[in-house]
Amino acid sequence: MFYEALFFPDLLAKNPPACAEPNFGMDEDSFRVFYQANAPTLQGYIRKTCGNAALAEDFLQETFYRFLRSDLPKMEPPQMKAYLFKTATTIMIDHWRREKREKFWRDLWKPVEARHSEQRDDVTRALLKLKPAERALLWLAYVEGFSHSEIASTLGFKEKGIRVLLFRARRKLARIMGRQAGNNGVTL
Repeated sequence: MFYEALFFPDLLAKNPPACAEPNFGMDEDSFRVFYQANAPTLQGYIRKTCGNAALAEDFLQETFYRFLRSDLPKMEPPQMKAYLFKTATTIMIDHWRREKREKFWRDLWKPVEARHSEQRDDVTRALLKLKPAERALLWLAYVEGFSHSEIASTLGFKEKGIRVLLFRARRKLARIMGRQAGNNGVTL
């Protein structure tokens, strides 16, 4: 089912992609057996965890897609199954983080009253007064939810300095906005 959709047999015969066969030596038949043995339990786990059948199917497909595309060493079936569950969990957590960030920013920018619109404009003007690196730090940390190590690798900084740089950027944003962190229910 998923495997056939992923590997279009007629296209593979003409032009096989570099990653068509996983690097850990699993051929199509052994993957099919592995998929049939593990997909039902993984799908049940995902469905119970996320509570949405359509979303669970997407997560299941993404999990097996990442499994097939990953450069894994040779593993025993229990290790591969554990890898699938870890990958599925990571996919769900990433999805929830993204939803939370999007909801936060939708709510922040939603013009409910003129007062909220003015606050939104104030935040936008204050952000534009920051240096691009400071805006990037704040965006990656609080909108994208990146960890300090992810921010460091993305921006080319040292990981140890990210905490200090974020503190300074938040403090500068609060100073520009004319209020200290924590006032009016706003934490920067």
